[in-house]
Amino acid sequence: MNYNSEKYNPFDILKYTLSIAGSIAIVIIGYRIIRASEDKRIARELVNNITVNRKNLTYDLSKYNEFADALYYAMKGLGTDEKTIYRIIQSLKTKDDWYMLIKAFGIRKDENLLLWLKDDLNDAEYKYVMDYVNNVLI
Repeated sequence: MNYNSEKYNPFDILKYTLSIAGSIAIVIIGYRIIRASEDKRIARELVNNITVNRKNLTYDLSKYNEFADALYYAMKGLGTDEKTIYRIIQSLKTKDDWYMLIKAFGIRKDENLLLWLKDDLNDAEYKYVMDYVNNVLI
């Protein structure tokens, strides 16, 4: 049998493997950056394109800012204060209250209120909030 007498250097194999892994990592990171910027654009568009009929608001505008800040602090960091989230959502009476809350929350850490709720609540909790918004608010 005729074997190639050339010996493989283990460091060459390691360099080759690392270069492939590095290339894959660059592609994955690039994809995530593009995806993140697209998610940010969509989040901003939602907030900017919501129309609120101010005649249907239950509270003055400062109250929605208070609600938005309370929701932010209920969700930021470790743990989620679901009771605060439920209390605020249940205090809303109209769809325009909901829309104004989304606008007041704005974009925080590149996400709108819907993304914050989706990230912080489990599926059942998120469904409860969305069912309330979609079925109870008039």
